[in-house]
Amino acid sequence: MVELAQQTHETVHLAVLHNGSVLYLEKLFQHYATPCPTAVGSRRPAHCTALGKALLAHSPDEAMDQVISGTLQRFTHRTIVNPDLLGRDLARARNDGVAVEIEEFRPGLVCVAAPIMHRHDNTPIGALSITSSVPRLKLRRFASLLNEASAALGARLTSASR
Repeated sequence: MVELAQQTHETVHLAVLHNGSVLYLEKLFQHYATPCPTAVGSRRPAHCTALGKALLAHSPDEAMDQVISGTLQRFTHRTIVNPDLLGRDLARARNDGVAVEIEEFRPGLVCVAAPIMHRHDNTPIGALSITSSVPRLKLRRFASLLNEASAALGARLTSASR
């Protein structure tokens, strides 16, 4: 995570999915990073965060269905509140390997996230994200860095658990 924050000069989060919400476990930011109103231990709705989408996209259908069938609260004019559109967004995230959220939770903020997968049963055990401002978004670079970091972390975590 430290390396991601240093490479991107942005805020990096580690989170898990808990009862349909994103639970923030760690946050690293550089003093020049875009301000991001999150805190370790805080929660955000999974449907409107890249972390939540990355986790949901790779979770069992029951976890996705729980969120999609619930009330999808609107936070900005860009928040996806239509279950069909959210389902398509999750399918795209599963296909692309990263989830992207552009001003769905807070105006001016964008986030790219990748799941940390358990290498033995291929389920998400967490997710990493990079949060930035709209003008500073470097989608391809962030996606590449996140895929590399999340794969390495997943391998390290799941090999340590054996």
